[in-house]
Amino acid sequence: MSKLHTGWSRHTTVVDGRPARGRVSDSLVTRVLPGSSLLSGAALSKDAILSALRISSVVHISCHGCPNRDSPLLARLEVEGASRFSVWAHEIRDLDLSHIDLVVLAACRSSSGIHDSVASLTHQFLLAGCRMAIGAPVDIEDRATTMMFLWFYEALLAVDDPAIALARAQAECRRSPDPRLADPSCWSRFQLLQQSAFSCNSRGVPYDLHPLCGV
Repeated sequence: MSKLHTGWSRHTTVVDGRPARGRVSDSLVTRVLPGSSLLSGAALSKDAILSALRISSVVHISCHGCPNRDSPLLARLEVEGASRFSVWAHEIRDLDLSHIDLVVLAACRSSSGIHDSVASLTHQFLLAGCRMAIGAPVDIEDRATTMMFLWFYEALLAVDDPAIALARAQAECRRSPDPRLADPSCWSRFQLLQQSAFSCNSRGVPYDLHPLCGV
């Protein structure tokens, strides 16, 4: 089962940490999600993100992903707020995120290295206790990604199941008359990963590297 807990939409934080020159405001996402909050611009800092991770049940983060296959805990999310800063994999790993149902990383290469043990950023969230995480192993296109996740959250409110919602959003992209949205390279590589009973991290939290949904 990959359904979310009841009332998740009232505990959702959207982090828009992309460069202003390329930003398609994720305030659009907050309009789709009732009760969600937006962190961007001057209000966006590392402390604000870490605080949001401690209290939210769903977190959507748009930024740049910087994987590190040689030193996975030195992978980072590069964020543009009041200034540019990084949230490091080891900082995520050290948190207790067992209260989080879903983390969405709308970031380039956020699941790069997914089959290399703990080499991906999405995997660090699972190791910290998150139930589910969405990421992509490749670079992503800003506008197409924003549109896909608008469809994703609309579907999620209807079905309350991230795996089904992601499949529906990708189908919407595939059917789009806009060739930039219909291009599979823009949407098909996003994957949903979920905790499982097959293996455990050092805290005894189970995780599974096999995607539930995604091409």
